Amino acid sequence: MARMFSQSALVSKHPSLFLLAILPILLACGCTDDSTEISSVATGATPIANQPVPAEPRPADSAAAIKKIEDMYGEVFKADDGIVNFVDFGGAFGESVDLSVLSGVPYVERLVLNGASVSDDDLVHLKDLKYLKILDLGETRVSDAGMLTLKSVKSLEEINLQRTDITDAGFGHLLALPKLRRFKMVRCKISDAGLALVKDRTDIIVLDLKECINVSDAGLAHLAGVKDLKFLRVWGSQITDQGMVYLVGLAKLVHLGLDDTKVGDAGMVSIGKLKNLENLEMYQTGITSAGIESIAGLHKLKYLKVRGTLVGSTAMNALANMTALKRLDLSETQVGDAGLADLSKLTSIQDLNLWATQVTDAGLSHLTSLTNLTILNLDQTHVGDEGLIQIGKLSTLKNLILRSTQITDDGIEHLSTLTNLEDLNVEFCTSLGDTGKKRIQEKLPKVVLTQ
Repeated sequence: MARMFSQSALVSKHPSLFLLAILPILLACGCTDDSTEISSVATGATPIANQPVPAEPRPADSAAAIKKIEDMYGEVFKADDGIVNFVDFGGAFGESVDLSVLSGVPYVERLVLNGASVSDDDLVHLKDLKYLKILDLGETRVSDAGMLTLKSVKSLEEINLQRTDITDAGFGHLLALPKLRRFKMVRCKISDAGLALVKDRTDIIVLDLKECINVSDAGLAHLAGVKDLKFLRVWGSQITDQGMVYLVGLAKLVHLGLDDTKVGDAGMVSIGKLKNLENLEMYQTGITSAGIESIAGLHKLKYLKVRGTLVGSTAMNALANMTALKRLDLSETQVGDAGLADLSKLTSIQDLNLWATQVTDAGLSHLTSLTNLTILNLDQTHVGDEGLIQIGKLSTLKNLILRSTQITDDGIEHLSTLTNLEDLNVEFCTSLGDTGKKRIQEKLPKVVLTQ
């Protein structure tokens, strides 16, 4: 049975729910997380958990309704005055939920139905939720007809429709809601025609169109006037350098996701004009080192991902003045030891991904100046025992991936100085034996060793 949570419990249990949350740093074996959620964008909205308590006392919620929500694998969270303001049916994945129960908790501001067996007919029960601001319908069975129903929920500010059958028609219904400014439409059936409907909504803040394969440069042209846009993510082979030209006037853009597009060096010239960018994702695009030089002036950049591109060591000099950079993903690029020399100036770096690069022991000495580095991924690099001497000087490290490297029992001794280390991955290190693994666990008993 689910539990009820107060505001303080919500903060500790679900910190990612804040609309002003920072980018999460999620680590996998080979690469850091590819995604940035809508909540990562500073929108100016007050987080649900921090909403002020109304001056006039609100009537108590129905205890029977709360119990029924819990019986359907739901959780309820309460504001400081004890009134339910968040209902999460995330635990009801694949299960039917009776949304009529929500009439007993009328002050709900956030509702998560992600993965639950919810259809268009169920959405009629949301019409009376006059305070509902954030709605998550990702991976449900809703369609355009349901979006027509949602036009009655005038309070909506943010919606997630990831992996649903919503088309341009349904998107059009939602655009009629004047307060709805954040749209997560990942893998929906949105096309250029749908984006043509956006031209009159210059106040949209977030538009996540990842895996919407029918969006092309022509669709991006319709976004040129959306001057409040802060978060934009598109995807696919129909997005090219020409599309970037249409984005140049989006002066408030903070996050731009272009993974798996055909954007190349020419497009980077346009991107370099977006001076407020903080996050740029360019995984498997056509950029090279020359393209990186075009964004050297993006001094607010905090996260840069160029994984799987032809970027090499010569590009690292262009990053040297990005003093705000905290996360840098160079995995599967041609960056080598010479490039690390330029990165030594980026003392703000906290997360550095060098998986499957050309880095060797010789280059690791350049990393010792990175005094804020907490995550380092050296998976499938040419690193051995000599490199561990330098890594042992990175006293701030918490997560270290040495998967598929050439380290041995003797070399791993050099890591015993890393007293802040929490996670160490040494999978597929064929020259490392049980003796070395046991030794490092004795020296650093708090470390979680993945082997």
